[in-house]
Amino acid sequence: MTKKAVITGSFNPVTSGHLFLLEQAQKLFDEVYMVILINPEKTYKLSLEERLSLLKDAVKPFNNVKIFAYDGFACDFCLSVGANLMLRGVRNDKDLQYELDLRRQNLEYKGIDTMILVTDEKHKNVSSTYVREHGHE
Repeated sequence: MTKKAVITGSFNPVTSGHLFLLEQAQKLFDEVYMVILINPEKTYKLSLEERLSLLKDAVKPFNNVKIFAYDGFACDFCLSVGANLMLRGVRNDKDLQYELDLRRQNLEYKGIDTMILVTDEKHKNVSSTYVREHGHE
């Protein structure tokens, strides 16, 4: 049985923190899906096409990674590709509490579990917001 995991985000833009999460995922799973979730209530600095292009370029060194954009719930995407696990990274206590709340909702909603990985020190202050505001990590 193929082990599959889904990493979701806005990737606005993709950061070294996202790639760290992907690197860890590759050690644990046969296939990893990186999915840009489309949220019509959010405004993005980069267009969907730009985010897809940047993400595709960023993951070129990795194997068995599939890139998608999805207009719907992350749980529904997981079910559509036969994945029963989402992989999320946390940098601090605030991130952890948010992800634990989402995990509970996802389990109740569709039976999709979440594996939470704590980032390393090098990536604990990296965020797409920081990159947008400062132009670098």
